Amino acid sequence: MRALDSVRALVANDEAEIVIDYLINTVDSFQLTLRQDAYDRLMSAAARLNYADSVTDIDPRLLVPAPTTSDGLSPGTAVGSTWLKLNSWLTKT
Repeated sequence: MRALDSVRALVANDEAEIVIDYLINTVDSFQLTLRQDAYDRLMSAAARLNYADSVTDIDPRLLVPAPTTSDGLSPGTAVGSTWLKLNSWLTKT
């Protein structure tokens, strides 16, 4: 969880915009695909921090639909799990 510790420190120091900008820049720079459900969680966290406009900078070609299993649930991924942990932590602060 070391990577998230630096994110937590930035958020705790009222620098959430830097965190969101960094995440958006990472996705765009490395052309990482981002599942729609992960994007939605990121947008939700950003909206709570009043930085939702930054999230719209993600290249829309990088967004992919969230896969579903036969029971309709989305399987977890490393990227999705990271967004979920960040989102969970942000809602506690």
